Amino acid sequence: MSDEPLTNAAVEWLRQVYEVANVTETPPTSAPITDDFAYTDRRTGRGFSYGSLDASGWRRLVTETWRVGSGRPAFSITEVIAVRGQWSAAVAELHDFGEDMTTRQINCFQLDPESRLMRRSFDFDLGDRDAAIAELDRMHDEIGE
Repeated sequence: MSDEPLTNAAVEWLRQVYEVANVTETPPTSAPITDDFAYTDRRTGRGFSYGSLDASGWRRLVTETWRVGSGRPAFSITEVIAVRGQWSAAVAELHDFGEDMTTRQINCFQLDPESRLMRRSFDFDLGDRDAAIAELDRMHDEIGE
């Protein structure tokens, strides 16, 4: 067993995106996603779902995030659950919107082959690790990395 932290290019990319977002005063004017980006919210414990979004829907959601709570969200990775190759990862996250408003979820995501843009993202309940890892495996097999 290695003492190295569980990480890959995707995890480090997301850490950097969150570092920038956490010091941004206003919503970003663009999101680092591919034109064919796809997002699916598979969380069930909140009573509502964002459903499935394409790139334009995701950009609107990101902009709206800055209107929740105090208007100064903070994003963090609380645990790296699994990685596949360099482009895919599943991480537990905390989104803190201030005013005692937080969300916790597993984000299962995949970058493009240049490790610059996110191309797929799925959110799962924290207790749904098996489903998140199954999706991670499916995405990894799809690109054959």
